[in-house]
Amino acid sequence: MRTLADRWRCDASWVTSLVDSLEERNLVERHVVPTDRRVKTIVLTDAGAKAREAAVSRVYGGIHFPLDGSEGLRMGRRIGALVVARARADGARR
Repeated sequence: MRTLADRWRCDASWVTSLVDSLEERNLVERHVVPTDRRVKTIVLTDAGAKAREAAVSRVYGGIHFPLDGSEGLRMGRRIGALVVARARADGARR
């Protein structure tokens, strides 16, 4: 989660709050890294993967673009940045 906070350039507590919310809705799970039990990775559940696919479908109108691994990672980072920006904007309005 620290890596996400660093990558998204946001406070780690915000990532924790986001992950808590996603976990409550059964969209992600926290997994402990066996070599360092202090470190947690975030893994999509089946429901999370379906929600991601539905979101991508809504954004792109059902158009699917063939992406290789590095293109997929870049797209994921950009979508993550959009999610963070939207959450920040929503938080500023409250």
